[in-house]
Amino acid sequence: MKYLSFMMLLLLGSLGLNAQPPADGPKEDSPRRERMEALRVAYLTKELELSSDEAKKFWPVYEAFKKEKEALRKDGKALHQKDLALMSDKEAEGIFEEQMKLKEKHIALERKYHKEFKSVLPLRKVLMLQKAERGFKREMLKAMKGRHKGGKHHGGKHHRGGKPHRGHGEDGPPPPPRD
Repeated sequence: MKYLSFMMLLLLGSLGLNAQPPADGPKEDSPRRERMEALRVAYLTKELELSSDEAKKFWPVYEAFKKEKEALRKDGKALHQKDLALMSDKEAEGIFEEQMKLKEKHIALERKYHKEFKSVLPLRKVLMLQKAERGFKREMLKAMKGRHKGGKHHGGKHHRGGKPHRGHGEDGPPPPPRD
């Protein structure tokens, strides 16, 4: 267990994450994505306490789940990119209905894979999976914040390009309005 924790820390430290994808778009086989997936595997394996036999059965099911979940996420992203301010009420109602259908698909996917996961893991570990996934995301966000906090990326008060954050001067936030 200590070895796995050390490996997680080592991988987190070497993970060169930026808040934005590369200029030419994210690549499925990028080294950063591969490191992220290795971290996810190590983290979930540790948190779920998977035996080698459980892991052999679990990971193919989990990868299929992740692939279907990503497809639904892309569908949802397309819905959210439409400009609501320019829509008629009829078009807005159509978007709402599509969003509800998408939520139903998410629930159906969760139910489908809940059954699949139960066939390869004890129920306790199936229930621990969601908590472990949230924990992994939290750790990744913490690692990304740590990389940017006080580092050369943002340098404290300044945003990209050395410009102050919106509404802030060189010496901090603007003073409160006077009456």
